[in-house]
Amino acid sequence: MPNHRFRLARPVAAAGLVALALSIGLAPVALAAARASTVVLETPSQQYVIEVYSDLFGRAPDPGGLQTWTAALLSGSPRVAIANAITGSQEYRGSLITASYLQYLKRAPDGPGLASWLGAMSSGMTIQQMESGFILSPEYYARAGSTDRGWAAQMYSDVLGRVASTGEIDYWASRLSGGVPRVGVAFGFLLSAEHLGTVIDGYYQHLLGRALDSTGRAGWVGAIQGGVRMEVVIGGIIASPEYYSRFIPASANGSAIIEIASRYVGVPYLWGGSTPAAFDCSGLTSYVYAQVGIILPRTSTEQHDAGGVISRDEAKPGDLIWAPGHIAIYAGGNLQIDAQPATGVQFRPIYQTNPVFLRFG
Repeated sequence: MPNHRFRLARPVAAAGLVALALSIGLAPVALAAARASTVVLETPSQQYVIEVYSDLFGRAPDPGGLQTWTAALLSGSPRVAIANAITGSQEYRGSLITASYLQYLKRAPDGPGLASWLGAMSSGMTIQQMESGFILSPEYYARAGSTDRGWAAQMYSDVLGRVASTGEIDYWASRLSGGVPRVGVAFGFLLSAEHLGTVIDGYYQHLLGRALDSTGRAGWVGAIQGGVRMEVVIGGIIASPEYYSRFIPASANGSAIIEIASRYVGVPYLWGGSTPAAFDCSGLTSYVYAQVGIILPRTSTEQHDAGGVISRDEAKPGDLIWAPGHIAIYAGGNLQIDAQPATGVQFRPIYQTNPVFLRFG
């Protein structure tokens, strides 16, 4: 996917914004500030929300959803809180339930069945508990030939995605005939490292475009086996810096300062502005730096005087660029992010003649 894509923004509506925003802890003051922002371009935050909806739902976000989640990101709400709210939604859980019906029963869910499973998941049922309900159902057992050997073989196919050996079938048939409950066997398959690793690898391939690494496999599999919900794992993937990095310039990947500053692309310019409602150049730099615990003087001249001068070759994304009357944040390569009267906050090429590069901390 191309990095740093800016497109004309879709018109957005505010219907339902307050209720949804308050549900994830967006303060009224921050909400008002976000409303006051006139976003002309599709910002990295908007692009992020659009891409999440595309990846999880296969559709564009509704205007209210786009406005709500963008405002939340703009206000500084953690991406993981927003990601978990989306993956924990009725719509996304409904898609997981539908996928399980197709995988285990080879049919779409009926209305009452879907509603029942949604209610159970809203009350705390995990995906593995829901899947076990399918595997333990008379419908599934009948589809497997109504024998313990057939049932075990069917789980190898449906849960592990492979054909069982004769020895494996013999083992489970013996355990079942010896009185081992089928529910314990079902959970053994569903919570196995083999199954969970394959499932999470599928999400990595789909969402990150790469295979699951061994560290990620051990961490996520262990988390789920310890009780973490699959929706939270998926939320963690789409909230990760790796997923979000596609929406900021490649040259700035890995810079916490640039990642924070990129949230405010499209915020309008106001002389003296120092909040997400509107920024001037030094208001943007001081606000962004404060988010990483560095307090800067307020004006561009004061920031120049307080910073340590470095050469352009030494500069790293997140350092500052000063020229008389203006200050910006270096974004790597020949890019900077700054606030200017004509455009508000944007990434743009470094145009200043002989700028001074500054470092704090």
